[in-house]
Amino acid sequence: MLGLEEKRKKVGRYLYIANLQALNTMRTYYESDLVRIDADPQHHCLVFHWKKGIISTQAYQASLQEGLDIAENFQIRYWVANQRDMGMLSLKNEAWTLDSFFPRLCDSSIELFVLVDSEDEFNVEVTRYILGQPAARKMPLRMAEDVFSALNYVADLQQKPETVLQLA
Repeated sequence: MLGLEEKRKKVGRYLYIANLQALNTMRTYYESDLVRIDADPQHHCLVFHWKKGIISTQAYQASLQEGLDIAENFQIRYWVANQRDMGMLSLKNEAWTLDSFFPRLCDSSIELFVLVDSEDEFNVEVTRYILGQPAARKMPLRMAEDVFSALNYVADLQQKPETVLQLA
């Protein structure tokens, strides 16, 4: 007999499959040693998958710029940042994220930033610091346990777009 937690997982999995049928046109638009960017232009969703490895400043900035360009080209509304495998961020990258990336993200078509946290404790702390700064607080944010949960939430928004207003 299944316990309550197992039942939730099972029901959640079916809900995920049903909701994600709406996001079945996801494809890769950019890939490097550092990141893979998938997008579903039809449903205005972008998934930014960080890969394991050393993050150089140039590659970090170029990757985020590529994501912003894709978002602009397709009028993306939902940005899912999968930081699960992300390497360590430098102080320079942290500063650039606050000074350049978040202001541009807030001026873009993005309405919601969904974050899947890193497994690296240092990155979790850096992310919390960045998200607590005024530049980052302007963007509606949702935390997700994993990419599946993040996409499930986005798929729900496709059916009930008013939900995003509850986050502001």
